[in-house]
Amino acid sequence: MKSMNLENCKKVREILENELPAIFEQHGLKFELGNASYDSNYMKFSNFRIMPKDALSEEESLLIKYNNHLDLNKVARDNGRRIKLIGYKPRRSKFPYLVVDINTNKQYKYTREYVERIFAK
Repeated sequence: MKSMNLENCKKVREILENELPAIFEQHGLKFELGNASYDSNYMKFSNFRIMPKDALSEEESLLIKYNNHLDLNKVARDNGRRIKLIGYKPRRSKFPYLVVDINTNKQYKYTREYVERIFAK
């Protein structure tokens, strides 16, 4: 690689995501890469987090910390989907809750009001 462009940045991200997990796993760690930016000379990631292998994600931690009024283990029904709460991002004001469809493993964003109604204790 002589310069950084979109194609090369994608290659670098792929290399990191394919090769680093094995190295970190040997030491009981995992990592997360944030968004990347680049110019012709370099590439940088907005976030590179390293944590213990069994650590909760930031969204999971915030869900547990700030939502003791909700049943976090409940599996609810929504439009024929079986959904479960998996995360909370307080800075997202319109759709702060992250849920997953148990059958398809697809993630959705939900409003505070809706989540408080269907996941209330």
